[in-house]
Amino acid sequence: MTSSEYELFHRICETFFRLGVPTHMSGFRYLVSAVTLVYYDPDYLRSITGRLYPAVAEECGTDPRCVEHSIRTAIEATFLNSSSGYAYSYFGDAVDPDKGKVINSDFIATVAFRLRAELPLKTAGEE
Repeated sequence: MTSSEYELFHRICETFFRLGVPTHMSGFRYLVSAVTLVYYDPDYLRSITGRLYPAVAEECGTDPRCVEHSIRTAIEATFLNSSSGYAYSYFGDAVDPDKGKVINSDFIATVAFRLRAELPLKTAGEE
């Protein structure tokens, strides 16, 4: 793992800890993988179920349906446990007022794009 990959991994985990994503849930691991993939290639967002979930499933040794369900469950738990309101302020208008949470793709996209703004991509040889 290069230093920039490690830094990205560290920042994703740090963000999830602040948001309150339960670390004991498999959705945590799948979200880390999904955000990493989208950070490096935003085109994954064009086909969440057809491309992103299968890529995460392959990386994690499971199936895409399990990835989708586990991510959804982890996000629901995050918003249920967000007593400080940090998750609501982090995602802003993406939070569905009726459901009180964001959908999987909005969660992944928001975290990935905020991290891209904070940690710009390095080109080959910039390590």
